[in-house]
Amino acid sequence: MPAMAWELFQLKTKPLKCPSCGHKFTLTPKPEKPGPRKGPRERAMKIEIRPGVVLRILNGEATLHKTADIPEGFTSEDERQAAEALKKLKGVKPKG
Repeated sequence: MPAMAWELFQLKTKPLKCPSCGHKFTLTPKPEKPGPRKGPRERAMKIEIRPGVVLRILNGEATLHKTADIPEGFTSEDERQAAEALKKLKGVKPKG
């Protein structure tokens, strides 16, 4: 539960009071704060080779992907254009 929602819940609900000692408490404990994120999510960079074919680059690796139903699959021209695009980018290797 987000901390803001917990605070609103606390304001809207009345705490329970123990009849013998007068201690105030709620039925649920306060949630722990979430830990830090492990880092930003990396999004793949996509370079369109031709309609239906993209070069997808993630974590320094490049792969060809189909984005549409193309009957002929990847052609040698697709691979040539992908290789040219990779030459322009530093630190990226073809996968496989």
